[in-house]
Amino acid sequence: MIGWGKPLSSDPPRFIVLLCTSCWVVGFSFIAGCAVANPPNHNAPMIIGQPSSDPFVATYKDVSSGRYLLLADFESPEQEQLFRNEPAYAPGKIGITRDRARLETGVASIKVSLYTSDQWLVAADSPDGRLTLPRDWTGFEMLVFSVFSPRKLGGFRFAARSGGEELALTYEHPRIFLEMGWNLIRIDLGDLADHIDLGDVRAIQFGCNPLDTPVDLYLDDLLLVNNTRDLLKTPAEQTGDLYVRTGGRRIIVGTLGQFELVFSRGRIIQWFDLGHDPQRIHNLLGTGVLGPSPVLVPNDSENALILLDDATQWAPLGVSVQTNQGMREANNLYVVVEGEWQYGTLDAPADERSPYHRWVYTIFRDGQIFLACHGTARTEHFRPPGVGVAFCCDGQLGFEENIVYLRPPDPAGPGPKTNYAHYVRRTPGQADLLIVPYALHAVRGLKNPQDPRRCTLWTLPIVNDYFLFSAMFRVWPDHLDGRSVADATAADYCQPLPLTVMTGALVRNDPGDFDNDGFSEARGYYVLQLDNHWARVRIERRPPSLFNPAFKVVQVYDREVSVYVNGRPITDLYRNAEGDVIFALPTVPANELLLEVNARPRDAGNL
Repeated sequence: MIGWGKPLSSDPPRFIVLLCTSCWVVGFSFIAGCAVANPPNHNAPMIIGQPSSDPFVATYKDVSSGRYLLLADFESPEQEQLFRNEPAYAPGKIGITRDRARLETGVASIKVSLYTSDQWLVAADSPDGRLTLPRDWTGFEMLVFSVFSPRKLGGFRFAARSGGEELALTYEHPRIFLEMGWNLIRIDLGDLADHIDLGDVRAIQFGCNPLDTPVDLYLDDLLLVNNTRDLLKTPAEQTGDLYVRTGGRRIIVGTLGQFELVFSRGRIIQWFDLGHDPQRIHNLLGTGVLGPSPVLVPNDSENALILLDDATQWAPLGVSVQTNQGMREANNLYVVVEGEWQYGTLDAPADERSPYHRWVYTIFRDGQIFLACHGTARTEHFRPPGVGVAFCCDGQLGFEENIVYLRPPDPAGPGPKTNYAHYVRRTPGQADLLIVPYALHAVRGLKNPQDPRRCTLWTLPIVNDYFLFSAMFRVWPDHLDGRSVADATAADYCQPLPLTVMTGALVRNDPGDFDNDGFSEARGYYVLQLDNHWARVRIERRPPSLFNPAFKVVQVYDREVSVYVNGRPITDLYRNAEGDVIFALPTVPANELLLEVNARPRDAGNL
């Protein structure tokens, strides 16, 4: 099996998405805003809860900020009036009950008996009623609620609608796996925003498909939450400073005044050029994701249609997908984001033995992103002819694609032969996209008259039923327009700098170092080990190198570390979770440099 790195963090919590598809069921409506013991007000403001006294803040992690609006807690009998069955003749009963409840927040919930897969529990907007829906959800990031199921269910459904009947917009969330007992459901409103108007939400509904036998479900504590949180932020907030925040289930990484990337379900769904679009109006990716997106490649790949956005092409690995996303590291030099899709069945969620696709991104503040994408390509019963990965951006925003083959100056010398894709916007000074794979793979552009995106496909080898793709791509700076600049940038990645290690050693088995040369292709740094508290490295000049190399010094978790370049100290030193020291050279190596690293034992009081 191909794999490297630590297991995913459980923060943010995992969620399960089922890839089965179904038609939208027409005819539903929506839910009420309310206070804990009283009927809700149509214009109810956001509640600012206090951790010491507010049960919702104490119970739900997403409400820890205290910024939320309680839609329904089912502690008052009036709330039952908001709900109904669809279709109207469905035999199931609904009603508020004390049989089940999230006892941390109250003693009641609403019970619905579902008999068929086409039945829905509907919560309806009632403009004439006392209980009604706050339609404007734009100040919130998530809808959070609890569902009790008496058994495991593979197809819990949630749907929402905005606008009146003639201008209705609808969204149905991918199906969710329910465990037996209470389940926390976290709906990212960013997913809804791509399909409906969050400023005019009229209805939500709940159901289950497939449903082989009737089931009684209990819903409790429906809350709109603003869970935006800064995870990394510099006090000075100057242009080029790295930042990380979360909102909903998304992770947002960027540098002030330059670029911003939005991660959802382990993939980049938005890319903004903050230098020219500070209001984030133009998503440079259009309607899809940046990539790498694993896709199936038929034998006749030149003429066959490649399915870029159809997740069901991987359904033979498992008809349900459990998606995880988390931030592994963050400092003022780089951020590591990891995402994973695990494929399972309707009867049981995926586990560590299940087929998977995994992405690990290391985002540096200068706009370099190093990545490894690896996972299952085949199983015993699923033998596709080929696998590839695709990258895309929005052609309507002026991107033009060029595929360039780059080879070392000396064909017999070190460094792999490779190729890269360069997406250029002809207006000078706008952010471009450069993608440089670590290894040579067959590559071609993808064109679809119905799709305005510009896409590139790399076809990958399958080794022991797994695939691996590692690359560097750049979303900044905004002057990568010319071929010479792109070539030099690609060469920086494909042909690491000539290093002469005089004291110490290069570590050649670090995760992500796929050719054992001391440079981690998937993480973007050289890895050094000290010899008797010292390392001395001569870095030769190699024009036209454009960017500052980064280093990781290992096995110094219990030492104070000092770093010098040509005798001058580097002060921007960072540590990862293992205590390794990370830094970047402050200048581009235009001349020969001497790098010196010294480590001394920490004082006992500082251990």
